[in-house]
Amino acid sequence: MTGASEVVTAPAPLLRLAGVTKSFPDGTDAVAGVDLVVRPGELVAVVGPSGCGKSTLLHLVAGLARPSGGTLTRATDRVGYVFQDPTLLPWRTVRRNVELFGELADLPRAERRRRAERVLAAVGLTEFADHRPGQLSGGMRMRAALARALLVEPELFLFDEPFAALDEITRQDMGEELLRLFDQRGFGAIFVTHSVAEAVYLASRVLVMSARPGRVLREIEVAVAHPRRPEFRRTDTFATLVGEVSEALAVGSAR
Repeated sequence: MTGASEVVTAPAPLLRLAGVTKSFPDGTDAVAGVDLVVRPGELVAVVGPSGCGKSTLLHLVAGLARPSGGTLTRATDRVGYVFQDPTLLPWRTVRRNVELFGELADLPRAERRRRAERVLAAVGLTEFADHRPGQLSGGMRMRAALARALLVEPELFLFDEPFAALDEITRQDMGEELLRLFDQRGFGAIFVTHSVAEAVYLASRVLVMSARPGRVLREIEVAVAHPRRPEFRRTDTFATLVGEVSEALAVGSAR
């Protein structure tokens, strides 16, 4: 036989938003008419002006708030959430902080410990497992927060400006760490950031949102295969994409 062709189908979505809106009791319209699909192996970055509803969008996806309109369908309950502040408990060791979500999920102690050792190794914190958060640098605390979220083996990851408080060198190092984990584990992710360069470097697609109420103005594909290397930041393709996202962001901020 000749002429046979293989049909490649996209994996089923982990998340689908259709016309999602969110209004608060005080009359604030946070987001309006947002459409979004996230599949396994996709990292979708979201950029937009301050107050445009980026964090609200993550709260809706996580189930911390309910949409006022539209439909939100999530195909998994295994969701990891990493905030801008690591929110580690200062009286617990790094290991015990990492085990916390396992405790809340009623995982047996032995399983919590096994998973904690694995994810601590994955983020390079094995030798600091018995330290307390106050003994760690900012980057190491964020690694611990990432390990804590990894413990529940998420299929969908939500990142709310997790590297915003870090210095530029540490921020880039954490971006590399995130991409390594993304390439290894193949989860789907939404990554909220104010950094256009960070969005382009990390993401499969970049969504540009308007001023409040947040709407998706542009969806820009970053057609560069993973795994990515730091050299990508110095290419003409990277510069062009940063310029395209920045231009769309300027339009959205003016609305």
